Amino acid sequence: MASESVIRLTKEEYLKLKKNLSKYDKKSGGYSDVYFSRDKAYKVYNKAPYLQDNYGNIIFSEKDVLENLLYFKKNRFDGISNVNNIYLLDGFLVMYEMENINNMQNMKEIKEETLDVSLKELLSSWKSALNLAEKLSNKGIVMYDLKEDNAFIGNGNFKVCDVDFYKKESLDNLLNVNYMLVNTIFIEFIERYLFFENYECRKDDYLIETKNYADCAIEDLLLASGYSSKTLKEVAKSL
Repeated sequence: MASESVIRLTKEEYLKLKKNLSKYDKKSGGYSDVYFSRDKAYKVYNKAPYLQDNYGNIIFSEKDVLENLLYFKKNRFDGISNVNNIYLLDGFLVMYEMENINNMQNMKEIKEETLDVSLKELLSSWKSALNLAEKLSNKGIVMYDLKEDNAFIGNGNFKVCDVDFYKKESLDNLLNVNYMLVNTIFIEFIERYLFFENYECRKDDYLIETKNYADCAIEDLLLASGYSSKTLKEVAKSL
């Protein structure tokens, strides 16, 4: 039974859909498996998704995740993988379909040994991510659970999937929080890429919460390489 917002599956329909997905490539996480077809990805939950605090209290429930997905299905953002069909079984969220970001590189999979990235493209992708942070901040949404695993860059652009735990918050410094979350994953990316060169990005608690951090970080890379590098691999060779 389908509605405008969700598709309600019977047990038989659910098992048949899962069987059909088994022929695709799969990545597994803590709560789910993600199956990748040519232009679509399907996130299938192995258990109800939720977030809890350090004391075990649930602060983001399965119902919150569903409402979140419904919001992003209705409201599209250029920097977020489109959420399409959402599937329920017995009233509970069991899977959803999203855009497969197969024309960009997953940040976690980019390594010095396998792929080079120009500093110009890196900065452009970084600023694209900061622009997304601004757009979401204007809607009162915090980019919780943003990490390299669900972030993609390519041709100077940035895109993220898996926005299950993005959350509306009433924070005075919400934009600064989102800037920090974006800057943090790019710091992690650079330091991981240059791990064998023992490179560390600058530590600045104030600057990391601003969009100016990106320009400063790229300038630091240029300075460290004697302004002779145009790519991350060239930076690595010069360190």
